[in-house]
Amino acid sequence: MKNLIRSAFAVVALAGVVLNLNAQVAVKMATVDLEQLFTKYHKTETENAKLAEQGKKAKEQMDSMVKEREAIVASAKELQDQVKSPVLTDEARKKAQADFEAKVGEVRAMEQRMMEFNQEIQQRFQQKQMQFQRAAVEEINRKAAEIAKAKGATLVVNQGALIYADPSFDITPEVLEAINKDRPVPAINVTVPAPAN
Repeated sequence: MKNLIRSAFAVVALAGVVLNLNAQVAVKMATVDLEQLFTKYHKTETENAKLAEQGKKAKEQMDSMVKEREAIVASAKELQDQVKSPVLTDEARKKAQADFEAKVGEVRAMEQRMMEFNQEIQQRFQQKQMQFQRAAVEEINRKAAEIAKAKGATLVVNQGALIYADPSFDITPEVLEAINKDRPVPAINVTVPAPAN
């Protein structure tokens, strides 16, 4: 009960401080659309292209493992058919049975490798995405703060957290221009027509 009273007192005191600050400082708000900024950030486009290329390579590796597994399964089926063959001697049947069991072990080992590879790739991609997102959001926030300060704003709010804001508060276009200022110029491919004969 004592803690509840202390908590209530702390909330009332904090509200008083905030109200006092609001009375002393005129709040000028700016808004940004963080989702749009992140999506249209040139580094996001580059990172997505890199991840797509890495995903393509990972898929090629997985496809190769799937083919290898299919080959081992086909070999195991052949050995299983040999075990069932009535023309084999007992000794040949025992050898075929041992070979079949070894192939089944190879199939299980390959499936385990495939599962571990898939988990590793997913973890690596998630880690890269999280690191990039963290760095990109920090950069976007820094630029948004710089632009907001230059415009005299004392508060920047993400539009995604608002119900309504006057469009004149929106600094998203300026921030987008600032974060894409260092966008590399795309290479221009010039094709020269072949000389006419």
